[in-house]
Amino acid sequence: MTTPDPPTDRPVPEALPDPSVLLHGTNWASLETATGTARKLPRVLIRLLEPGLTVPEARKALDALEPVRHQDTIYEATPVTALFVAALLARRTTQHGMQADGVCVLLLAWLAGVAGDCDDACVAAGNRYFDGNYLDGYPAMVAMRALRPALYRAVSPLLDHTEAAVRDTALAAALAFAEHPALAPTETPSPTTPASSCAPTTRSGAASRPLTPCAPGDTTPPA
Repeated sequence: MTTPDPPTDRPVPEALPDPSVLLHGTNWASLETATGTARKLPRVLIRLLEPGLTVPEARKALDALEPVRHQDTIYEATPVTALFVAALLARRTTQHGMQADGVCVLLLAWLAGVAGDCDDACVAAGNRYFDGNYLDGYPAMVAMRALRPALYRAVSPLLDHTEAAVRDTALAAALAFAEHPALAPTETPSPTTPASSCAPTTRSGAASRPLTPCAPGDTTPPA
């Protein structure tokens, strides 16, 4: 049986926020990265909000986020950065008719990388080295994992993308984010008990596990 994560002292949104509001409402200087505080991070993130953003520009900006993912590690600034990227992905996906342009593909790939840095396998590996107490001294990881339902909402619409490569990347991210207990089914759906529109239909870890896309703005609580 999986041990529940410790509670996080950071706000956990029920829906994806407006990326601009999140950018300007975050005290970035109070958050740590691999290279110091995140006070300069808004200069990078604001470039991703440019309406005429090109794929090369987006790639350069995402590469500049390396301090929040250095050596596949979760830092204090990683959760809010991931939430920003997810909110931006959701907005752009909606703007493109629930499909993905080249920038969306890069945002999705970045989130898929973060998903692998905070999944249950990562925590299980950490617990082996910390006598089962890996998360107790790692509040940034706890905060990151608490955001998984919101991040799932951003990537899941692309599970039905027309391009197989995009679907595969979305699936990799969605499987990791859907490990959160809030996205696990509590009962077998029946004709009189519909499943949540945003909840996966089988538990994490099943090789053939089907996942259900949900709209980025859907605030229906998972089953």
